[in-house]
Amino acid sequence: MNGSIRQRSNRQRSKGAWQLRYDAPPDGTGKRRYISETVKGNKKDAEIMKEVDIDK
Repeated sequence: MNGSIRQRSNRQRSKGAWQLRYDAPPDGTGKRRYISETVKGNKKDAEIMKEVDIDK
């Protein structure tokens, strides 16, 4: 599965917040779906969570 990690920022840059976004199984109509999660911590923590979440 594919996935990406990007630093989470709104108006103010929040240090230590990362957004994980990866593919989910298609819905009944065959449309592509994504799952997004926010991880608090450093980038290494986000990379570890990405691997755990994708392997589910």
